[in-house]
Amino acid sequence: DWLRWRFSGDMVPINATGVWAAAGPVKFVPDVKGSFCWLRPRELIFRPAEAWRPCMDFKAVLADDLRSADLRPMAEQKVFSFHSASLALKNVSQVDCS
Repeated sequence: DWLRWRFSGDMVPINATGVWAAAGPVKFVPDVKGSFCWLRPRELIFRPAEAWRPCMDFKAVLADDLRSADLRPMAEQKVFSFHSASLALKNVSQVDCS
C-alpha cells in the first residue's frame, strides 16, 4: 500500500513531477525505506520498498523546512500516525476430533 499526501497549494513546479527519488520531505518512525514521487505539483506519494510490517504503529513526519513552491510554510499538523494491518481471524471450522 502506498501513501499519498495532498496539499492545498503547489509544492513543486510541474517539471519536478513524475520523478522517483529515495529521499523525500517525510521521515518515518520506525524507519521505512522506499521511494517518493511528486505525482502532481500538489500530490506526493510514497511507495515502500517492502510490504508494511504487520501490526505496527507508524508515524510520518513532514520536514520542518517543507515549503510550498511560493515559499509558504506548512501551518498545520506535520505528524501523521497510521497502523499497518493487524492479525485477523480468517476462518473457523469444526473438525472431526474422533
